[in-house]
Amino acid sequence: MLGRITMNTLKKYYLTICIVLLGIGVFIQYLATLQDIQYQQVQRIIDGEIKIDNIYKLSDTYPILVNVSNALITFSISLFISLFIIRKIEEEQRESINEDIFNAILKKSIPDEIFKLVTTDLWGKQLIRKNAKWIYTFEEKDDMIVLRQTLKSELHNIGNEDLTEKYPSVILNDKNAETRIEKFVLKDRNGQEIQDLHVKDETQKPTDFTIPCEEFVTVEIVYKTKYRGIVRDAYFTEHSLINIQLIVNHPEGYKFDLLQSFSNKLVTTFTNEKQKIYELHGGVLPRQGMFFHLEKSG
Repeated sequence: MLGRITMNTLKKYYLTICIVLLGIGVFIQYLATLQDIQYQQVQRIIDGEIKIDNIYKLSDTYPILVNVSNALITFSISLFISLFIIRKIEEEQRESINEDIFNAILKKSIPDEIFKLVTTDLWGKQLIRKNAKWIYTFEEKDDMIVLRQTLKSELHNIGNEDLTEKYPSVILNDKNAETRIEKFVLKDRNGQEIQDLHVKDETQKPTDFTIPCEEFVTVEIVYKTKYRGIVRDAYFTEHSLINIQLIVNHPEGYKFDLLQSFSNKLVTTFTNEKQKIYELHGGVLPRQGMFFHLEKSG
């Protein structure tokens, strides 16, 4: 028990102990430099002649002080390195043990198939979106409904390594709708622009960008979709997401509605004849989303 207490105390206060020992060693070394130099003359007879030699030597306490000083300095440095390594190893082992325990408990609580999905979709993922603001603006144009989706969010890299993200140009065509990217704006955490691209033709594409570890960027991307007839579409998340505000603007005489599959639900906070505002406070898992449709009222 005493040995455990002593080791725990050393690991807890190792930095203070090492600094104190190092300080004492340096002080003793300073005291050694203050020792007086002893002087004496020695007479010798060589070939019948008396010769006098001057001998200088340090006091008898000097080597003792030097040896004690060197021992304390060496010991303090060795102790610091040893305990630092021990603490790092224990922290890594503790994290590994905690993860193993958590995995064991979780695997007992849910089926293996679900456990695999959780570990694949959540653990080890470096990117998380936060504070998303989605603006859906519908308008009538040439017997078609045009939707501009403005998607803003913070993209956080929560990993230990820099991460490169890709945002290719999106061009989708089918018999009912046509989608193109119109705008891509990327800013760092201080609001400085990294990219500002207004897409005019298919040759223009956003370039890959790097998010440093434990940093985030702000992304704004605008899609334009033309619908032929009734609007029926969907949007699903790629990364985990925290907090959403959805603002829907549409012409008068139309009705907007959605069917959602988020873990936490979008709640209507405002509505009138031309606008709806939804908010979600909490987390959303990858590949969750919503189906939405817009059609004339009545």
